[in-house]
Amino acid sequence: MGSINLRIDDELKARSYAALEKMG
Repeated sequence: MGSINLRIDDELKARSYAALEKMG
């Protein structure tokens, strides 16, 4: 379960990072 959580967290980080790049 921990690994799945980590995967989701990684995806969220990548998504927010992409959004920041788009806005910036």
